Amino acid sequence: MPSSNFLLELLISILGSILGTLILQMLGL
Repeated sequence: MPSSNFLLELLISILGSILGTLILQMLGL
């Protein structure tokens, strides 16, 4: 069970949520 894959998926999920929030804010404006 490599931990690097888990950390990578966690990082991608966090970055995805942040980008999604920024995009929604820009579209809202």
